[in-house]
Formats: sequence, C-alpha cells, structure tokens
Amino acid sequence: MILIGQLKMKWPHEEEAVKAKAAKALGLRKEDLLTFEILRRSLDCRNKPEIFCVYSVEVGVKNEGKVLGQAKRRSRGKEQISLSERVQYHFPENVFQGALWEAGKRPVIVGAGPAGLFCAY
Repeated sequence: MILIGQLKMKWPHEEEAVKAKAAKALGLRKEDLLTFEILRRSLDCRNKPEIFCVYSVEVGVKNEGKVLGQAKRRSRGKEQISLSERVQYHFPENVFQGALWEAGKRPVIVGAGPAGLFCAY
C-alpha cells in the first residue's frame, strides 16, 4: 500500500475527485488503483476566501516499488508519498478482572478533581 499525505483539494468536491487526484499524484489513471481509502481529512481555512480539504489517503496498486519511485520524482514536495506501514493496535485485557486483581494489587487513584472523584466512585 502507498500512503499519500498533504493531498489538497478545493472545497467543496466529490470523493471521486480525491481518488482522481491521488491517481494523478502517482502518475496513474483512476482505474489503475486497486484499493482506495481515506485515512484522514482536515480543513485548511487559513486563507479565508479559499477553503481547502487536506487528505491522507492509502492506495493499493500493482508494482508498488516502481510506482513509488516514479511518483517521488514527480511530486516535487507537494504531496508526501511513502509506503504505508499500518499498525494494528491490540487493547490489553481488563486488568481488574485479570491477574493483577486476583493477586491483591488494587488500583490507585491520584487526584481529587472531577475525573478522579468519578473514577473513585
């Protein structure tokens, strides 16, 4: 998968336009993208009359290494193009029902603000 960051689009626009711009940044046609997923979208309102949406998208293509090399030469610093390294997060087991609770170790609440009092409650 290839990650494309700082993909700027004038607001308003359609999702298909974002896909087309991502393909153009890689030097491909929209039909050449095997997968397409928007990971992050934010608004850039620094220039008030012009509002932009800034995207980070992840695309899947054939021959990633070749496409990535060509795209980095073409981008000239506008978009940030790199290989995507997605991290899967695994939540820890509930410590109050696990080994720590059974071993007699109780949780400690530090602070007597609204959050600490609610947690102690």
